[in-house]
Amino acid sequence: MKTERAQKDAPAEERNRQRIDRLERLRRVLLVLGTLILLGGYVSSLLPVMYASALPLLGVALVTYRIKYLEESGNQ
Repeated sequence: MKTERAQKDAPAEERNRQRIDRLERLRRVLLVLGTLILLGGYVSSLLPVMYASALPLLGVALVTYRIKYLEESGNQ
């Protein structure tokens, strides 16, 4: 009985792992993008450009919470 459940859960766990991997790649891209926008705004002394870096960093926060949720749901 336990082995049947393990076999059924394996594809779901693999899908979760793939989702987490994609989200981690997205998070890295957003972190680099936010950093570049922030540095560009600082160098050009344009405050609105610096404020624009908040959008990718907000995306990072949301993706991080999603990853945490997927990891916790996989542990149960």
